[in-house]
Amino acid sequence: MVINKNEDINNLPAAYQLYPKGKQQCSNCYAYQPSGNCTVWNAVVQEFAWCKKYKGIVNEIRSIKI
Repeated sequence: MVINKNEDINNLPAAYQLYPKGKQQCSNCYAYQPSGNCTVWNAVVQEFAWCKKYKGIVNEIRSIKI
């Protein structure tokens, strides 16, 4: 497990937490990229974390670059 680098944490909201909120977590949010980047905060986030900007993915298949 890698915790966010200091420069990434500066881009994250105070409401970012390093644990999910029920079933809501970064890895099933619309803004989470397979690289671990969050497009809302332009920072690397933990797949198991959560923030107030969370919006779940509905019937979407993510493309993964190989």
